[in-house]
Amino acid sequence: MSSLEQLREVLGVPPGAVCGSGLGAVEASLGVGLPPDVKGVCSLYGDTLISDFIFVLGPKFIAEKSLRVSDVFSAK
Repeated sequence: MSSLEQLREVLGVPPGAVCGSGLGAVEASLGVGLPPDVKGVCSLYGDTLISDFIFVLGPKFIAEKSLRVSDVFSAK
C-alpha cells in the first residue's frame, strides 16, 4: 500500500474533492515539474483544511502560495 493510499485510508476522501484538475497548468506557471508525492496529495486533497490544522494547497492556490514561500526562503 502506497503512502497516498494509507493517507486516504486514514482521512478518507473529502467531500467535493476534484482529483487531478489543474496540476499541469500549475507546473507550467511555476516552470517546474511537481514531485509525484506532491501531485498525489494535492490532486486528492487539494485546497482542503484538515482538522482546522493543516491546509493542503491544491491547484487553486499552489502556484500563488508557493511563490510567496519561495520568496521567503530565498530572502534568507
